[in-house]
Amino acid sequence: MKRLTHPRVLLLVLVLTLLVAALAAVQIFAVVSVNVLSNGDFEEGFTYVPDCGMVANGWSCFTNGGAADYGFYDDRWAPVVKEGRHSQLIEINTNRLWGQNDRIAGIYQVVHVVPGETYTLHINGILRADDTDADPWRYVVEWGVDPTGGTDWTQVKDWYVIPWNRYDPRLQPGSFNEFTAHIKATGSTLTLFLRLRMKWGMWFRMVDLNLDDVALVGPLPDDPPDDMHAMGVTPTPTSAGETPTPGSTSTPIAGTPTATATTTPKPTTSPQATPTPVVMGAGDILCQGTNLVRNGDFEHGFVDKAVGVHWGWFTNEGRATYGFYDDTWPPVIKAGQHSQLIEINTYGYAAADPNRYAGIYQVIDGLVPGATYELCFSGMIREAVAHPEEDPYRYLVQWGLAAEGETDWRKVENWVDVPWHLIYLRTAPGPMQDYGVRFVAPSSKVTLFIRAVKKWGTVGRELNVNIDEVKVVLAPEEAQQQGGLCSYTVQPGDTLGLIAQRYGTTVTWLVRTNSIANPNVIYVGQKLKVPCKPTESRQVHYHVVRRGETLSLIAQRYGTSVEAIVAANHLADPDLIYVGQTLIIP
Repeated sequence: MKRLTHPRVLLLVLVLTLLVAALAAVQIFAVVSVNVLSNGDFEEGFTYVPDCGMVANGWSCFTNGGAADYGFYDDRWAPVVKEGRHSQLIEINTNRLWGQNDRIAGIYQVVHVVPGETYTLHINGILRADDTDADPWRYVVEWGVDPTGGTDWTQVKDWYVIPWNRYDPRLQPGSFNEFTAHIKATGSTLTLFLRLRMKWGMWFRMVDLNLDDVALVGPLPDDPPDDMHAMGVTPTPTSAGETPTPGSTSTPIAGTPTATATTTPKPTTSPQATPTPVVMGAGDILCQGTNLVRNGDFEHGFVDKAVGVHWGWFTNEGRATYGFYDDTWPPVIKAGQHSQLIEINTYGYAAADPNRYAGIYQVIDGLVPGATYELCFSGMIREAVAHPEEDPYRYLVQWGLAAEGETDWRKVENWVDVPWHLIYLRTAPGPMQDYGVRFVAPSSKVTLFIRAVKKWGTVGRELNVNIDEVKVVLAPEEAQQQGGLCSYTVQPGDTLGLIAQRYGTTVTWLVRTNSIANPNVIYVGQKLKVPCKPTESRQVHYHVVRRGETLSLIAQRYGTSVEAIVAANHLADPDLIYVGQTLIIP
């Protein structure tokens, strides 16, 4: 056998080296496809947007207003969720208004892309409507692109119809529809628009579009911005088997403007960042300390439309009936003998409006701007007749804040869902549910709003929401910072729980601050670090009017003035008070 000469060995090694280097280069420079959309699976949260509703984080919304009502929701009903626990619901209805064709509502997102590259668009969705009109294209889902990254949907030149014309019953949804198309990027940014269109201006129509698992798959820019969210490497499927419909194409690269609705779009803005609730686990929210909410336990009387003293009320009217009551039924009370009952019902209506709100509010002062506070309350959701076949999130409880004591609930820009989704029968209530959250005070005076929400325009329904034990307290670490640290000597009978309650803090804070190994073991004479100012409950006096009394006599009795009592109770006429009326004595 002939041996290889030395030059041949060198040549073979060189060839192998070049081959390995070439393969490595292929791997290094291989284009990785990712989903360049943020929150395309709608699992990363939703934010309340004025004039729209709950819109997925990372997305914005638009409508063209006019004679229709619009709704955007975080839908968590399992039959209308493709993957995970959330989908984006967009609704258009003419139950209250009608008469205009081409009503439009949609969402959009600006993304960063690689110029000249082709991206694959994937959309999953369900269309739901209960009407049986003959036109199979009366409700249309469309998509469009602004290749320059613009955010004005009226400037989109080409809208493409997604060929979904199966309308499932609203309460009996079928399987998700799928759609795929290709987009060629011409610049470094583009904006993807998705919209629902109600073609005809007919009365008493409602259409729901659920979107989920929306992806735009393609190369990631070499230097994407910091806020760009890559969802992970995703294989690019083909679009074989699609059947384009009139007005659509699978490869929208360029085109001429097409006629769409001419109504000026309703302006939509992102909610302000302040105040931003910081949600924490229930075990971290104790609400111990001075409660800044007056009559938060509803044990100090009810006035007006049976709303707790110190509280106001609001509704958004429309085709529904509202009620506020002093509820004294023990199963719907957290503590004491009273809770606040809020009712929304649609008995006696041939058609009802969606998104009916009823709630209570209170102006709270004495806060430290920028400081962290804890909000706690308890409650329960009930309905007159069980409807297990319907959307389990058809009823909601929400809360929100307004700065500077603003009392118009329509100006609240930060509504937060309370995660209560157990709906009990009105006559068979379950246990009261607890809720705790932290928020940063935007001003020294804020207004706390708590509301019941009936999402759908269903008739013959009654929603009952009981609210009790509402508290707003300064967070323990804030109380410690503002008051400084003092020394406390443990007395006989003391426990960390009693000491924490006395000084407006928590056992956890005392354990951490004093390096206590076992919170159940403290001894008499032990020195503990505590906040310097013990908690002192705010004194609020109430007086129940007796026969023969006048405001003048009552003011004299309590050492105050008629004017102060009139102002505290918002009395229209100081000469008109009645026996049994509960008055706030400032």
